Amino acid sequence: MTKITKINPIMFRADINRTGETTKYQTTPNTVNNNKASEKYLDNLAMINAPAVKKVDNKKTEIQPYKNNLRSMIRNNESVMLAIVPRIFNAKDLNGDDRISIKDGETVGTFLNAIDRLDEVKADGFNTIHILPIHPTGKKNAMGTAGSLYSPLKFVEDNGDLAIDPTLIDKNDPRTPNEQFKAFIDECHKRGIKVMLDLPSCASVELFENEPELMAFGRNGEDKTPQGWEDIRMFEPWSDVTKRTLNPALYEMHRQYVDACIDLGIDGIRADVARAKPTEFWDKLIKYSHTKDPEFGWLAESYTYECASPMINMPFDRPEDLLMAGFDDYYGQYHIFHDWRGAQEFNDYIKQNLDMSHRLPAGKSVIGSFLTHDDVSSMLHGGENFCKMTTVLQSTIPMCNPYFVDGFQTGDYYDYKYRNTVDPETKTDRQESNEHRWHLAIFKLKELLKVV
Repeated sequence: MTKITKINPIMFRADINRTGETTKYQTTPNTVNNNKASEKYLDNLAMINAPAVKKVDNKKTEIQPYKNNLRSMIRNNESVMLAIVPRIFNAKDLNGDDRISIKDGETVGTFLNAIDRLDEVKADGFNTIHILPIHPTGKKNAMGTAGSLYSPLKFVEDNGDLAIDPTLIDKNDPRTPNEQFKAFIDECHKRGIKVMLDLPSCASVELFENEPELMAFGRNGEDKTPQGWEDIRMFEPWSDVTKRTLNPALYEMHRQYVDACIDLGIDGIRADVARAKPTEFWDKLIKYSHTKDPEFGWLAESYTYECASPMINMPFDRPEDLLMAGFDDYYGQYHIFHDWRGAQEFNDYIKQNLDMSHRLPAGKSVIGSFLTHDDVSSMLHGGENFCKMTTVLQSTIPMCNPYFVDGFQTGDYYDYKYRNTVDPETKTDRQESNEHRWHLAIFKLKELLKVV
C-alpha cells in the first residue's frame, strides 16, 4: 500500500500558527543593535522588580469530576470526530497477510489495548471518538468471517449492561466486559476525548428469530430485510401505526440501551440509519436521555438524498424532521463531494444547509462526511492532495463538525489481501472473507495501515 505523510486535522485548525512561528526576541539581520540593548535592559529590569518570594497555596487542588459537554461541542462546531472499529483499532498483524490469526498468536483489537493509541488520537487533534458497534455479531447469513458490526445478536444483557462482543475483551484481565469498556472510556476522558457509541438500526437473523415482538413483518408474514443486507432484519417501531402508537418492547430496549451508555460515561450516540425509526420514537428517546444527561449528544446517520442507504423496506430520509426531533448533528451529503462538477454545487449545498438551519432550533449542524465507513477511501479521489484539501474544507465550512475515519491519517486504501479468500478461522456460517473493497473493514479482523 502507498503510505503518505500523516495528515493531522488539528494542523488546519486552531494550531495552524504553530508552524514557523517566531520567538519573542527573534530579529532580522537589518535590526539595529539598539533594539537588542533595549530588550536586554527591560528583561533585567523585570527580573529586578520580580518578588523574591512567591506565595504558595497549601490548599489541595480539588479534582473536579468529569462532566460531559459533547452536545454543546457539537452545537458550537467544536467536535473533531474520528470513527474507529475497536476490534481492528490496535490489532497486530505480525505476518503482514492483512488478516488477524488468533491461532498464530496475532492480537485482535480490544478495549484495553486500544488505550495505547489514545495519545496518538489526541495528538492528531481529535476530541471525539465515534465507536462503531461493539455488540456480539450474528452468525447466520453473515457478511464476512467475523460478522457485520451492524448485525447484533443482542443490544443489552439481562442485567442491564451493554452486550459486548467477547472479541473486544482481554481474557487475561479480571474485570468484566463493561468494566474494561469503562476503563477505555475513562482514559478517553482523561485526555479530553469524548466517546460516541454507534447504535445499530437493525437486528441479526438470530435476534429476529429469538425476539419476534421487536421485529417487522410484511403483509404475508415475511421478514423485512433491507436491500442488499441479507444478514439483518428490520425492527417494528409501531404497535399501531394508524394511532401512531410506538412498540413498547422496542422502545424499552432502546431506553435500557441509553441507560447503559450513560451509566458507563458514554457522551453520546450515533444512530445508524436513523430514518428506520419514526420521529416520534426519536423525540421520546432523546428527551429521555436528556433527563439523565442534558449534554448527551445525538448524531443521525441521515443523508440529504438517499444515495447511500438501502431503499427497499426503508422509509425516506428526512434529516430536517430528525433534527427537529432532537438530533444535534446529521451526516449530510459531503461524501459525494468528489462527484460535484464545480465550486457552485459545493456552494449550493452549503447554502442549502444554512437555509435549513434557519427553520430549526439554533445549534443544529452537519458532520464533514467526506469519508465515512460506507464510502471508498479518499485516496481513490486524488491521493494525499485530496485528503488535505477536504481536511482544510472541513475547518472552514459553516455549521460543520469535522469527521474522519481511522486510516485516513495514513492514506489507507482499505484494500485487503484476504478479500474473497477462504478463512479457516471463521466465527460465522461463512468461510469466505467478504469485505467491500476500498472500505473500512466491518466484516473481518484485520490491521489498519500504521503511521510511518
